[in-house]
Amino acid sequence: MKKFGFTLAEVLITLGIVGVVAALTAPALVTSSRNQANAARLSVTVSNLENALTTMIMQENADTLFQTQAWANLNNRPAFAGNIARYLHTNGYKNLAEGASDNVTKYYENATAPATLNATGGRNETESAWLLALMARDPYLGTGTSHIIELKNGATLFFAPCRNQNLTSAQRQTIINHGGALSNKAAAVFIDVNGTSAPNTVGRDIFYFYLGENGVLYPIGGMDAHVFDSAVTPTWETACPVGGNITFHGLACTGRVISEGYSITY
Repeated sequence: MKKFGFTLAEVLITLGIVGVVAALTAPALVTSSRNQANAARLSVTVSNLENALTTMIMQENADTLFQTQAWANLNNRPAFAGNIARYLHTNGYKNLAEGASDNVTKYYENATAPATLNATGGRNETESAWLLALMARDPYLGTGTSHIIELKNGATLFFAPCRNQNLTSAQRQTIINHGGALSNKAAAVFIDVNGTSAPNTVGRDIFYFYLGENGVLYPIGGMDAHVFDSAVTPTWETACPVGGNITFHGLACTGRVISEGYSITY
C-alpha cells in the first residue's frame, strides 16, 4: 500500500517560509497591540481625571476650577498636589521647579533638550528630549507651578496649572462663533500613559491637552484647542492626517486619537 507524507526537505522548507512570514508580521502585530493598549490607557486616564476634577468642583461648591482649593494654592506646590490627590489615586508628585536641574530630565533619564525647538518641524522620535524643550518654552510648563503627578494606574501627568486668563468678551464670543467650548484654560496637561516606559513619544504614549475651567480635557489637534489659540495650534486633519506626514511633532495626533474613538491608527 502506498504511503503519503512529507519529506524532511518539504517540512524544512515549510518551516522556513513560516519563519519568514512571522518575522515580517511580528513587528506590526507588536506595534498594533501596543497602540491599542496605549489608547485604552489614555481613555481610562482621561475619564478618571475629568471625573476627579468635576467632582472637585461640585464638592467644593465651586463654579469653576479657579474657585477650588487646588487653584487657590498654585504658589504652594505641595498643597496644590495634595488637593488634587484627594480626588485621584496617585503615587505622589514631583516638582518641576525646585531649581534649574529638577525638571523632566530627572523623570526621563538621559533626556537632553535640543538647543532649538521648531514647532512646525517633522516628527522627532526622541520625544522625552523634545518634551523637555517644549516645557522650557511654555511659561506654564517651564518653571513655576508645574508638577509631575504619578497615578496608581501607571500613567503620569505633567500638570501645569495656570491662573484665570481673563479672556475678553470679544474673545469668548469668537470661540462661541466657531463652535468652541473651551473658554478658559486652567492648565496644560501632558499624559504619559505608561510613565517612563518606552517609547516616550508624543502621539504614541504621550498626549497633550488643555484643561478647561470646567474640568474637561480638550485635546491638542481638536477644534476647541485650535480655536482657543486663535489657530496657533493646528487641527489633526492638517498635522496628523490620514495617509499624510505627521507634523507639529505629533502633538495634534491627540485630537485624532480622541476623534477616532481612542484608537491609534497611524
